[in-house]
Amino acid sequence: MNNELDVNVLISILQKKVTDLTLTNVVLEARIKDLSNRLNSIIETENAINGKQNQVKEIHNSELSTDDF
Repeated sequence: MNNELDVNVLISILQKKVTDLTLTNVVLEARIKDLSNRLNSIIETENAINGKQNQVKEIHNSELSTDDF
């Protein structure tokens, strides 16, 4: 009877651990998704800024290279 009780206690403890780890996994997956979205947004912003800077350089260079003679 004592062994059966020990096994049931062990099973209960393991079930709680599995539940805790499952919840932790869900939280971590949500955090990863959020961080990935934020990183993608930062990259898109940087690409837009770089695109505008390149556009300004091209306009500036084309103004310098026009023949006004």
